[in-house]
Amino acid sequence: MMMILKDIVFFVLGVYLLVVGYLYYAQRTLMYFPDKKAAEVPYGLQTVTVSTSDGVLLTSWYMPPTSKDKPVLLYFHGNGGKASDRYQKIQTYTKAGYGVLLAEYRGFGGNAGHITEQGLYLDGRAWMHWLMDGKNIPASKIVLYGESLGSGVAVQLATEFSVSGLVLEVPYLSMLDMAKHSYPYVPVNLMLKDRFMNSEKIANINMPLLVMHGGEDEIIPLAQAEALYALAKEPKTFVGFPKGHHTDLYQYGAADSVLTFIGQLDKPAGSE
Repeated sequence: MMMILKDIVFFVLGVYLLVVGYLYYAQRTLMYFPDKKAAEVPYGLQTVTVSTSDGVLLTSWYMPPTSKDKPVLLYFHGNGGKASDRYQKIQTYTKAGYGVLLAEYRGFGGNAGHITEQGLYLDGRAWMHWLMDGKNIPASKIVLYGESLGSGVAVQLATEFSVSGLVLEVPYLSMLDMAKHSYPYVPVNLMLKDRFMNSEKIANINMPLLVMHGGEDEIIPLAQAEALYALAKEPKTFVGFPKGHHTDLYQYGAADSVLTFIGQLDKPAGSE
């Protein structure tokens, strides 16, 4: 009997180690789901390119603001698909006269490069400098927008640049917290490569913040967004959509919340 129990224990342990090993080596495959095909140019947007500091050529999509006084939304998308998939979402902002740069990452939408946390930060910085240096748009006229995974890129850039505001759609505390939530019996703290530690950075951000999340989000728990929001400084606004899931907040009025937020940033100094 003892031999049988011993064999069972070793078998279970072996299976566990195999699973842990698979999760370690496949972790980026399990985190990023890019559409690698080059996108067609979204209607009305300009095709723009930039080279990152590590030599990756990126292609993205841009709509300039209708006047130099209007801010530009620098949009970082989530872990799936490609930037041009968000074209419908950003039309509300372009119709209001705001500029939008749908920032594409390395490894997505026909761009070369291997997707990593640090690589995505390099991509974000490259697009910031493209706006500031290439288009002469000051950081004070740029609003960072991070959707899901992209919230990690937006938060990082908000610690580096004095932008006008920060919008986070369905954000997370960190990818480490997400991994612990998804794999509670795996030592993810020892394994995870790309951590996107929003929880350690958000308190260092000194600009107006808008956080939006759905009460029925099946991927990133609402509690994570609420906890991240609690760590942030004022001025800040939290908009919850009780029936909202992970990808449908715009069906419940998220665009109106963003327009209101940007509109407050867009007011001339001293206006009511």
